Amino acid sequence: MREVARAAGVHQTTVSLALRNHASIPPATRERIKAVAAELGYKPNPLVAALMNLRHRTPNETSGLTTIAYISSFVPDLRVRTVPYFQDLLEGATSRAASLGYRIEQFVLGQQDLTEAQLNLILITRNIRAALISPPLRSIKLDWDHIIAVGIGPGIREPLLDRVSNDHFLSAATAFRTCRELGLKRIGFAMAQRTSERLDHRYLSGFLVQRSLIPAPDRVEPLLFEAPDLKPPPRDELVGWIRREKPEAVLCYHYLARSVQSTAKTTDEKSPIMPVVLDLPNRNGPLSGMYDNPMRIGAIGAELLIGKLQRNEFGRATSQGLQLVPGEWVAGGRPACASP
Repeated sequence: MREVARAAGVHQTTVSLALRNHASIPPATRERIKAVAAELGYKPNPLVAALMNLRHRTPNETSGLTTIAYISSFVPDLRVRTVPYFQDLLEGATSRAASLGYRIEQFVLGQQDLTEAQLNLILITRNIRAALISPPLRSIKLDWDHIIAVGIGPGIREPLLDRVSNDHFLSAATAFRTCRELGLKRIGFAMAQRTSERLDHRYLSGFLVQRSLIPAPDRVEPLLFEAPDLKPPPRDELVGWIRREKPEAVLCYHYLARSVQSTAKTTDEKSPIMPVVLDLPNRNGPLSGMYDNPMRIGAIGAELLIGKLQRNEFGRATSQGLQLVPGEWVAGGRPACASP
């Protein structure tokens, strides 16, 4: 560090603060010092940097550093609000943060009229410098010079944030391949159009790639229907699709499983159609499919955020990093992919 300070013409303390992105050093000076450090091959020890960062703070400032804000938004629909996925994300993040010496505090925008402006004031006043942004939030405006944030789960689009999410493409591909390995030939796909769009059609893409690899007679056209969140397609549309495409299994969300099963019974198909759930709420249910492991996603999100906090990585990002967590195939008590 002494050599960097000499080459940059500044004090060692200035170098230390600049490499930790401290707000007291002008951005232009920070970048100049970083460029000098890079040219000299200097690499700070992140653990020492984190320790020095704490030593230079007052007790009041340090107390806020141990708290991570977990930010989501209020959803009026109780069915959406009680989806196990959301609670598992929070539980995974809370457990991992605690093991690293941090605590999670939840803030729900829209609940008790909490606004973004009020939340910003709370975070700044309490010196909470780190936040996990959870679904169903799609966008949020915070003081990014004060807050470091990481997105967990699908959803957050604005601003650009590093994010941890399930690998939807791989989940659909794995489910498709597993069904084929278990003897089912005609594998279908059913999802609300707005849901697929929200996920950038990643589930659909995984299905379509796998479908392209099988013989043409076995290929089933996907069903993308218009309906509100957590609502099945119109009955006539689902019946018509089943009769036309004759799927043996259908990749779908868990809330569609019952509709697929009940509708199939009313058609003239000789064999039952089994739903293959792409978002199993747990590993112990009656159906087979893919389990996202949201607790693992939450835990990795907490790890990523704490690392960024210790490195003082404040400010708006110019690009987004995405870490994908693979789901796992779960054979339920009544396998969805079993030869009838």
